[in-house]
Amino acid sequence: MEYNYLPEGTLVEITFVNSHFTDDGLLTAYVPTVDNTICKLFRSIDLESFPSFRDFTGESSLVKHGSKATVLKKVGRPYKIKTDSDWNMYDIYDILLDTSEIRQVFRYNLLKI
Repeated sequence: MEYNYLPEGTLVEITFVNSHFTDDGLLTAYVPTVDNTICKLFRSIDLESFPSFRDFTGESSLVKHGSKATVLKKVGRPYKIKTDSDWNMYDIYDILLDTSEIRQVFRYNLLKI
């Protein structure tokens, strides 16, 4: 799958069922229960520490797989991830949920509508 840049205002679907770990084995979405259709999104993903055990911080929201959101901006890419375009799936975006909460999500978990 190709993970192109998502401009501000893009409508996206949040996807994580069978895709909360990348092929590289890195966690991109926290699934806190046995119900893998619900994920916990956080206000911040630490660009300096990812991948580590303390990447997701701040307020959180439970979100169902397939929920819609709006892209607010691209935040950046974790410093430990390569900068070439093959690694765009690790770009982090601020998104606006339908509950008016702002959360950060990896491009890997966003599907452009």
